[in-house]
Amino acid sequence: MTKEQANQMPWVAGVNMPGYMPDVKPEAFETFAEARDHLLGLLEIDYLYLAEMEDCEPTDNEIAEISLATDIVAGLKEDEFSAIIGRYCYWIMRNN
Repeated sequence: MTKEQANQMPWVAGVNMPGYMPDVKPEAFETFAEARDHLLGLLEIDYLYLAEMEDCEPTDNEIAEISLATDIVAGLKEDEFSAIIGRYCYWIMRNN
C-alpha cells in the first residue's frame, strides 16, 4: 500500500513507547473492525510474549493490564482508544 492510499483509509492502529516513534509502522484500515482486530493481534502477541518469558518474570499487573485492554478493545464500537500498558501505548484513532 502506498503512503497516499494509507492516508485515505479512515482508521489507524498501532503501538509505541510514549514519546517515541513506533518500533513498527502503524497500519491503516478501511474499517474500524479491521483496526480493532489488528490491535487485538498486537495485544495477544505481547500477552503471549510476557507469559512465555523465561529470563524475566512479568508482573501479574502487566498480564492483568493486557487482559483488561483486550476485553475493552474487543467490545469497542467505532471509537478511538488508547491505553498505556507497561512501557507501551496501544491505540486506534481516526486517520484525519
